[in-house]
Parts: sequence; structure tokens; C-alpha cells
Amino acid sequence: MKESKPKHNREDGKYNKENIPPQNNDFYNVIFLLLLYTIQGVPIGVSSVVPLIVQDKVSYSQLSVLSLVSIPFSLKLLWAPIVDSVYCKKFGRRKSWIIPLQVLKSGRAVERQSGRALFCSLSMVQYSHSVSVWLGEKGHDINLYFLSAFFFILFFLMATQDIAVDGWALTMLSDENKGLASTCNILGQNIGYCASQISFITLNNKNVCFYIFKKYVKYMHLLFHQSSYYKNLYNNMDMIYPTFQPFIDMNIFLKFWGTFILIVTVFTLFKKEIIYDKEKNNKCIHKSRKDGGKNKGEGRGEDKDEGRGEDKDEGKGEDKDEGKGEDKDEDKDGGKNKGEDKDKDKDEGKDEGKDEGKDEDTDEDKHKDDFKNAKETYKNLYDLIFLPPMKIFIILFLINRLPFASVEVGTNFKMLKKGITKEEFAMFNPFFIPLSIILPAIIGRITQHIKPLHVYYYGYVLRYISNIILSSLIPLTQYMYANKQYLSQLNFYSYYLYIFIAQVFNNLSVDLMTVSSMSFQNIISDPQIGGTYMTFLNTINNMGSHWSTIFLWLLDYTDKTFCYRDVSPGRLENKMH
Repeated sequence: MKESKPKHNREDGKYNKENIPPQNNDFYNVIFLLLLYTIQGVPIGVSSVVPLIVQDKVSYSQLSVLSLVSIPFSLKLLWAPIVDSVYCKKFGRRKSWIIPLQVLKSGRAVERQSGRALFCSLSMVQYSHSVSVWLGEKGHDINLYFLSAFFFILFFLMATQDIAVDGWALTMLSDENKGLASTCNILGQNIGYCASQISFITLNNKNVCFYIFKKYVKYMHLLFHQSSYYKNLYNNMDMIYPTFQPFIDMNIFLKFWGTFILIVTVFTLFKKEIIYDKEKNNKCIHKSRKDGGKNKGEGRGEDKDEGRGEDKDEGKGEDKDEGKGEDKDEDKDGGKNKGEDKDKDKDEGKDEGKDEGKDEDTDEDKHKDDFKNAKETYKNLYDLIFLPPMKIFIILFLINRLPFASVEVGTNFKMLKKGITKEEFAMFNPFFIPLSIILPAIIGRITQHIKPLHVYYYGYVLRYISNIILSSLIPLTQYMYANKQYLSQLNFYSYYLYIFIAQVFNNLSVDLMTVSSMSFQNIISDPQIGGTYMTFLNTINNMGSHWSTIFLWLLDYTDKTFCYRDVSPGRLENKMH
């Protein structure tokens, strides 16, 4: 039978409601987590736009450099114990790494590189014009190396924020709703990714922007039909098109999303962070072990002393004590009292000196404690890696995406080479947004009733099938655009529907694997090293996704063109004559 847990911890006969959050507050916590994970998806979506812009101007091997910008998400384990252990108590364990902080203490200015989200927003605003130049906009040359360096920094900042948010999610949500943390992670990143990618592709396209502008002028002309301005503008739309420019470029785009991240960071400033018992235990792992060793030693000493004292007192007898006389006892008691008074005076002097010394050494003690906690977390992480079940986990999750890497990374680029346009790809994206929100939520519900690894197995099998369907899109695209003038509009509608079904099927299988694996990680994670444990498991997952970089680089060597003899029926008939 499971022991029933009290709703609130009691202290001195009163309820302490701060230790455990009420379940009805989880709704607002989930919304807040969604916002934090959404701003993680923004840099990912922005970086995914870059290959679509420059893919017809650079080679595949050059594009493979851009795929390396996500490496910080695979290496964040190296500094995760520091994020878990080093923080400012007054400001909050997680907020110290999510918003900016400057600590002035003991007459010295100590600037900690916190506030990764804020630094990310400032970087996006500060270098927005430079990124526009590096992309080759307005006649400039493309500089992929500077672009890669910029997005590498963004991913590093977001990866560091991800460590803090993952750790915060474990204590922000109640025990019953901790499984929602993985759903918030996937949903938030999908929303940020889709919103940033689709908004740029749509508002940076000249034809789409001109269509929106034309509709706007038409409606304004109908509303203000007496206005000569809208009348002349509506009648001269064809003359405006050659000089018309899209609504946004990369400069405006980065400034907008940088400002959005800044606003979310300001809201984070007012979010109350509560320290729970599990988090306190995580901070005191090193101290508790040392104290446990000391207590064992003290207990042994006390037992020995008590035993010896009792034996001696019993052996002496009571007659000897009575024969000494009352006067001697009084003299001894008086001497003892004097000695005790002197000892008290000495102890008080020592205590005063210690208190003064404590005030002076407060900073040094805190830095030592942070170092000890970080060191202890690294030791626990080292022991974790060499656990037998963890070795199996590492091997499986490093190679699990290897069979899918070549198809999923190369299909879209190959289809663009065969004739499909970026605008045709973009028209599917509005349908993917609700699906990317609904599917993880449904799968999250499923994993609460079915074992996560069983769901992962089904997703793995479906992903094999979806990759076969995706690979068939390449020859189909070549056939459709090579015979475009002979095919009807209905044929192209069927072709677009087939692309949509193939992409949805692939996204479903990917979501099945992703949500179930993250749910499994939440179940097996040790709360004593919460953020570091989750970061370690996520790092293994992220490292397994970098097979796509190798296959993208190999596309240059597999993309060959062959010439065949024309054996069409018409040509054969002419030869026969």
C-alpha cells in the first residue's frame, strides 16, 4: 500500500503552503513554461530559413557548415552541473541563469554571465543588420562562416537557458503533472520554430506581400471611395509591382523576435521561484555526506564514554562519596562554578570573534560551497555514465536515427533541385502549425496510459514506412515538373496532397519517438541532480541527430547527372522510317 502524502507540509501545527504548489496553479505554470520553450524555438526557426535563402547560391558541403550550429545542444552537458550549482540565492536558482544579474557585494562588482535569454535578444537586435549583409541581401556577398558563428552563439545561449528551464520545470509543476514538462518542451519549441520560419518565408516573398498589399488597397478603396489617394493607388497597381519590396527582411525580422524574447524575459523577472525540499537536498548533497560521517564518529565516541562512565561510577560505591564530607563538596562546587564562569567568558569572546570572521568570509564560503556542489554533481554524472543500463541507453539513442538521416535531410533539397519552389513548400506550413500542437498533446496523453518505450517502438516502425514514402517524392517531383505542360491542374492538386500526407505521416512518427523518449527520461531522472540528469539524457538524443550533417555533406558526392539515349516512341518511329 502506498502511503498517503499530506497536501501541505506542517510546521508547528500550521500549514506551510509554500513548499508544495497547489495543483490549480499548474495551468499558469504550464503557460509560462510554454513561453520559455517557445523562445528556444525561435532561433531554431530563424536558422532553418537560412538554407532556403542561400541553397541555390552555395554547394551542399557549404550548407553542411550551417548544420553544425546546433552542436551546443549536444555539448551543454559540459556546463550543466555549473548551471545547477552556481546561482544567487536571493534572485533564484533558475532565474539567475535566465535573466540578467549584476551582484555588488563587499565593495566589489561581480558580473555573472546570467540571463541567457536576454543576451540572446540583445544579440539578435544588435547584429540584425550584419546578418542581413552576411545573407547576401541588397547585393552583398554571402558569408556562411559569419552566419554559422552568429547562430552558434545563439544556440549556445539557448542551450544554457534550456538547462535552467528543464531544472525549473521539475520544481515548478506538481508531482501529478510533471509529465506535462515534456509536452511543454515539444509544443513550445514547435510553436517558436513554425512561427519564426513561416512568418519570414511569407512576409519576405514579393508575390505574397504584393497580393496582401493589393487586397488591402482594394478594401481601403471600397471603404474610402471618395479618397483620391486610394483611387490612384488602386488604378496604378501594375506600375507599383516592379519596384515593390517585401514587407520584411532579415534585419527587421531579427529585431522583432529579439524584442519578443526581451518581453518574455521581463515577465520572467516577476515570476516567483520557490525552493522545494528536493532542491534543497540537491544543494546540500556534499554537506550531508560529510555530516553523516561526522555523526557516525560522534555517536561511537558518545557510546564509549557513556559506557565507561557508568562502569566506573558503579564500581566506586556510595560510601566513599559520603565519607568525604560536605565541606569538601562545597569547595569543589565553588571551584567548578568559578571555572565555568571563566569558560563562559572565553566562549563568548570566541563566538564574537567567529561572528566577525563570518561576515568577512561570507563571499569566500559561498564560492567554496558552489565549487563543492558543482564538483559533487560532476562526480555523480561520472558515476551515472558507467551504469550498465545507461551504457545501453547511450548506444541505442546515438544510432537510432542513423537509418533516417539521409532521407529526411536530403528530400527537400532534392525536390527543390527537381523544380518545386520554396513558395509551394511554404503553402503547407500553415497546416503544420495546428498539427505540431495537437499531435504532441495527444501523444502525451497516450504515454500516460501506455509504457513510453512501447510508443517509441511503434513510432520507430512508422518512421521507416514514412521514409520510404518520402523517398518516392523525389522521382515523382522530377516527373511532375518535367511534364508540367502536359499535366492538368487536378494532377498537381493530387501531387500536393501526396506531399502533405507524406509530411504529416513523417511528423507523426517523429513526434511519437520524441514525446515518448522524453516521457521515459522524465520517469527515470533522479531529482537529486535534476537539471544535469535531464540534460545528460537530452544530450545523448541531440548527439544522435547529427548524422544529418554527415549525409548533407555527402550529397555533393552523390548528386550526379547522367545522359541517356533518347528512346521515346517518336524518335524510334523516325529511325524506323
